Amino acid sequence: MLNFILYFSLLLTGSHPLYLSNTLMQYDEGKNFLSVKVQIFETDIQEILMIAHGIDIVKEASNPNIQKYVDEYIWHNLKIRIDGVLKSDYVFIKKGKNFDALIYEYQLKGVTKIPNVVKVEATYLMELFEDQTNIVTVSIGKKKKTFPLKAFNTEAEFKIN
Repeated sequence: MLNFILYFSLLLTGSHPLYLSNTLMQYDEGKNFLSVKVQIFETDIQEILMIAHGIDIVKEASNPNIQKYVDEYIWHNLKIRIDGVLKSDYVFIKKGKNFDALIYEYQLKGVTKIPNVVKVEATYLMELFEDQTNIVTVSIGKKKKTFPLKAFNTEAEFKIN
């Protein structure tokens, strides 16, 4: 559904008047990691890296530091607590593209059992856009919940039991 909204808004305007990102976190039994996918408009991540590092990700696509800067930005602005413990041991898996959005996929290591509580704080792009919404979906086993996070409410908690 989110992909449809993003695509439709781009068709109508040529730009994206909606300031939003999409983050999907998924844990399946038997795996020792939490899968994290972050979807952000390419122009937004381009603007962030231009401001922070003076790098244009389109003109300087071959710059080897781009992914490092993206990872730093995402994980500075995405905090995940599993059963009260902040997790930051992530591994970058791949980057993809969906229309005008980039998708960054990670594995968050050290999640060795089904969590009881997942607490998420997502603040990316809020320093640029006052009406930014970061949609976060947590899926654990057969339970799934989606949270729209805004500047006035940047945290959400997902309780399994």
